[in-house]
Amino acid sequence: MKSSRCVAAALFLCGFLLACSGEDRNGEARTPAPTMTDRSEACGVMDGPGVTAALEEITGSPAYVAHSSTGFGEITEGLTREVGVPDEGLRDGGYEMCVVYESQASSIMTLTITYSTARSYQLTDDGDLPEGSRVYPMGREAHASSDRAVLFLDCVVPTADGRSTTLVTDVARWGVYADTGQESAMMTVAHAAAFALAGEMGCEDDGGLTEEPDLRPVE
Repeated sequence: MKSSRCVAAALFLCGFLLACSGEDRNGEARTPAPTMTDRSEACGVMDGPGVTAALEEITGSPAYVAHSSTGFGEITEGLTREVGVPDEGLRDGGYEMCVVYESQASSIMTLTITYSTARSYQLTDDGDLPEGSRVYPMGREAHASSDRAVLFLDCVVPTADGRSTTLVTDVARWGVYADTGQESAMMTVAHAAAFALAGEMGCEDDGGLTEEPDLRPVE
């Protein structure tokens, strides 16, 4: 009998503790504490050593974190719908894929990675590049400054009946801007993001991109 009472008391105590762990003092359910997402999985392009080094250089911290904004499924579905659509039918601002912060404690984003479908005016050759930009021999066009990197990628999309479109990968810096000298780091991130998108979209021949970026600026 004494043993049965001990078992019952133990079970009651366990049940009480479990109930308390899921409720606050007012009886309302608690929100689970957030867990840090592994940065290599968060944005899908952070797992290469070159990209990790580039992001550490850009953020100035080995403790940077990256958080997904929009999943590749939604991004590729949206971009595929835009194949052949006139400029006015394209989504304004594109699809933000990733946000990078200097650290878990930072409240100010350092970098955003965004995908979009190029508008016709972006594909002309008479546009001026931002001051301090360097041009790189990748994709249809690629240029970067220490504040922004943009890569245009021509993609034949199998799921759009083989029609083609031009995709834009835009890596933009926020907060405190860096001095010149981080163009290659910015371009490294843009290339990795563009290469990942080409794979997800099923672009023929990865849109002409190679797995490693060509970081030799065009003179």
